[in-house]
Amino acid sequence: MDGKPVYNDESAVEPEKRDAAGLPQEKGDGPHDVKIGDDQEFYKLPFWTRMGCTVDSFKRRSRTDKHNQLNQTLRSRHMHMIAIGGSIGAGLFVGTGSALRRGGPASLLLDYGIIGIMIFNVVFALGELCIMYPISGGFYTYSTRFIDPAWGFAMGWNYVFQWAIVLPLEITVASFTIYFWTSDVHVAVWITMFLLVIIFVNVFGVLGYGEEEFWSSALKLSAIVIFMIIGLVLVCGGGPSNGIYDKYWGARLWYDPGAFQNGFKGFCSVFVTAAFAFSGTELVGLAAAESRTPLKSLPSAVKQVFWRITLFYILALLFVGLLVSSEDERLLGANPYIDAQASPFVLAAQDAGLIGFDSFMNVVILVSVISIGNSGVYGGSRTLTALAEQGYAPKIFSYVDRAGRPLISTITIIAFGGLAYLGVAKSGVEIFDWLQALSGLAALFTWGSICLAHVRFRNAWRHQGRSLDDIPFKAIGGVYGSYIGVGLIVLVLIAQFYVAIWPPGGGVNDAEGFFKAYLALPVVMFFWACGYFWKREGWLKLDQIDLDSGRREIDWEAHRKEQEKRRNASLPMRIIYFMF
Repeated sequence: MDGKPVYNDESAVEPEKRDAAGLPQEKGDGPHDVKIGDDQEFYKLPFWTRMGCTVDSFKRRSRTDKHNQLNQTLRSRHMHMIAIGGSIGAGLFVGTGSALRRGGPASLLLDYGIIGIMIFNVVFALGELCIMYPISGGFYTYSTRFIDPAWGFAMGWNYVFQWAIVLPLEITVASFTIYFWTSDVHVAVWITMFLLVIIFVNVFGVLGYGEEEFWSSALKLSAIVIFMIIGLVLVCGGGPSNGIYDKYWGARLWYDPGAFQNGFKGFCSVFVTAAFAFSGTELVGLAAAESRTPLKSLPSAVKQVFWRITLFYILALLFVGLLVSSEDERLLGANPYIDAQASPFVLAAQDAGLIGFDSFMNVVILVSVISIGNSGVYGGSRTLTALAEQGYAPKIFSYVDRAGRPLISTITIIAFGGLAYLGVAKSGVEIFDWLQALSGLAALFTWGSICLAHVRFRNAWRHQGRSLDDIPFKAIGGVYGSYIGVGLIVLVLIAQFYVAIWPPGGGVNDAEGFFKAYLALPVVMFFWACGYFWKREGWLKLDQIDLDSGRREIDWEAHRKEQEKRRNASLPMRIIYFMF
């Protein structure tokens, strides 16, 4: 053996017969067939057909690669922006208001930091798996392949359900964000408009998603950097005279009203908001199946998650906790009748007397939540298509058209956006709480499954006598990082169970309050039971785990040359390679 990965399945092809993404290049069966492995054939289609704007683009695409029949059109810049800014939305800009109110500024930093450590390990584990196995609908398929087919069924449907719920949530938040400027137009009009925007973006398939994420992420990241610079000036007392930050402000709010609110219960209650805020980080792994150069772009994109966690979450929330009081009645959930949708980012700008900056931050929030809604359509539709391809969902959802869009799945997920009209009801704030708690915990199960799949993959790899040298990209924490990720997720679930029974407000929760905080667990167990009784398959033994089907062929000579080049580089370049 020369240490080179091999295929043992019937779809094995020689490396020279694969394209740069590791996908087989085959000829079509007819003049109208579009073979995914042959990018040249795809690009021979008329431009507007490739863009999904003609009647011909809606025809079914013929299929050659049983592991991935989607387009590989995402570029490195798309992957980087999806990784570093793709999941920044309502959880960070809006949900932090209620979290600050419940737990205080110290709980906000600690909880987001703990979830950040977890996400760091999750994304590296996912990067290792995605580079080895470029399969569409990756999270579900890795759970099925390395853990338990019934659990994979549960994780697939849990992920679809998560994004189907997030979509109307984000549309609702976007619609109520307009109230910052005017309440003359009924909220249903804005819901309809934002739904049409999401439909328009998805007409262009994965390229539309990639471009929208690139530009919206650039706006979000720029706004957060601007906010942090202004926040530093305000904390030091450099604000305008018509605001409250015109003299040294410092950390006074950490002393009065205090760093923590509601004690240990308040600390535990912030976890679900933090988890919701990080939801979507894993989409960079899902997008790897539709990337042109995953071997080059995915490792770099994965490494950039560290910078997003430290710079764009932790530092931003540090300034939020320094500038906005946790007892401010305008915070979300503090008083649902007084500007219930206020963001702490907007409140800080208002209190500073910065004319126009609060409107600018509200525009950023608006773009952010629409971006996350679009991510919901992308993540939910790709996973639903993968479920159908594996026989875990009706076959109609496996339909992929000539433009590379999972058409039926995309339409189905967008249809869930209609739930946003429930926000028209007077109980709109309560609906927000239900959806946020449900989708936040759902993400924890997804992340835990990714880490557990990585552990099982490494155990099977060692058990079957494979060498770690045959893994082109390794998680920075190895299998121990995934153990840490699983452990933190279990602790967070325990903490959330604790506050679901004994909420921060005191007393014991009723049944409604408990399920509002912990509904995701029975939903996941229901999906697992359905998968088990349908497929009658349980926990896989290490000997049963297939390590070869769909495995990417690697040009090991070129890979080792690149590794040698990085080892022999100057110290500054080695640091850059390590960090980015």
